[in-house]
Amino acid sequence: MARAVAWLICALVFAPLVYGGTPTEIPHAPNFVLVLFDDADRSDMTQMPHLMRDVADAGATFDRFYATQSLCCPSRASLLTGEYVHNHGVYSDSVKYHGGFEQFLANGDETDALPLKLQERGYVTALIGKYLNGYTFARSKGHIPPGWDRWFGTFEQLYQKWQANDDGVARYYGTKPNDYEDGVINHLASQWISHVHHQPFFAFLPVLAPHTPYVAPPDTPNTFNDAAPPSFHSPNFNEADVSDKPGYVRTLHRLSASDVLGIKLRYEHRLQQMRFDDNALGKLVDQLRREHVLDKTYIIVSSDNGWMQGEHRFADKKSVPYEEDVNLPLFIRGPGIRPGMHIDQLTSMIDLFPTMLDLSGISSDRDGRSLLPLLLGQNVAWRKQLLLENFWGLEDAVPKFFGVESKRYKYIEYDTGEKEFYDLKRDPYELNNIVDSAPADLVARWAAKLRGLQVCAGDSCRVADSS
Repeated sequence: MARAVAWLICALVFAPLVYGGTPTEIPHAPNFVLVLFDDADRSDMTQMPHLMRDVADAGATFDRFYATQSLCCPSRASLLTGEYVHNHGVYSDSVKYHGGFEQFLANGDETDALPLKLQERGYVTALIGKYLNGYTFARSKGHIPPGWDRWFGTFEQLYQKWQANDDGVARYYGTKPNDYEDGVINHLASQWISHVHHQPFFAFLPVLAPHTPYVAPPDTPNTFNDAAPPSFHSPNFNEADVSDKPGYVRTLHRLSASDVLGIKLRYEHRLQQMRFDDNALGKLVDQLRREHVLDKTYIIVSSDNGWMQGEHRFADKKSVPYEEDVNLPLFIRGPGIRPGMHIDQLTSMIDLFPTMLDLSGISSDRDGRSLLPLLLGQNVAWRKQLLLENFWGLEDAVPKFFGVESKRYKYIEYDTGEKEFYDLKRDPYELNNIVDSAPADLVARWAAKLRGLQVCAGDSCRVADSS
């Protein structure tokens, strides 16, 4: 049976595909360019014209792509391992709370991560940008994780006056225009791809934008003075009645005029920073086209977590279970993908690992599922629900929680004993917590689904998310 499945996968990967009468063959070893933004939400991404034209319109947009844990380091660890947070064990951004680079290293996650798998398949690999929180030259003692042929790991998320481990050499950057952090990342990425594009490559480019501090890119005028975040028009913006919410939400005051102005100003800065990287993305696509490798390259663009911009009274927040924070942007273009397609199935950060392996002809036994059948437009059985986690806990004012989400329902349990249950079909903005008014057997059924997912690993995750 296993051999038959393997042959079927090979047939799907290497068979010519036909869309509109034009055959498109998936390359034997396609290239990967993975651009990861930092704290970007879905609304931010729509303001990036090159991303929309060169990736979204030319490929697939995922409408229901979720963070495992909506926090930088746990989310990145899930991307690199294909595992839920409860399995890779990186619970926060800080080593103090079982997180950060040191926890990823101590858990042995580096020795079984994505770049090593691709290296074994013959890929050259590069990380150019932010790795994991807590990674500094001093704390890492110049450490370069296994699996990377080119390593430029940045420290200190500052845009200016920052450092990097450049293949084992400490580099220091100042305040000149050419020192701007994302500019350096984009330049080095272009340079590296130019040198290696004759062989299969994986370029992981975790840029800093739109993370704080909000430092204007060099020679980039602010064209967003009149921009206001779409959240201003959302029914859950500055939510009037939060009496049905958990205590950490009930303690929030309604946003003042000053709070609202702050959200608007931050949004302007965020867009300005992201537009800088968007221009670089457009140039990178042009470069891949000039070097005749665009048609055998998958470009993947996402964010490590979302960002609250006034919804439910959160002026700026992550690590909460609400849609604006956990439902992330994801766009993929590449051979075999029908331009302009939207994918509505429930997908997760843990799925990127098995997807890239699958496209490379490598099987995966991790928690996630390969997105390849969805990208090829195939009608396949898919997960019915997925897991949401937050181990960050009370240190971040948000209690530890586990949740399960489907297209219809979201159910959350907090360490405090509080619970939330939303009918997303009738209440997409999560205004009415129905945990006390919904039929008891319905709530119990979703609690049981959560029990299965929060302890799953590997194949058992695919069983638990399908029940």
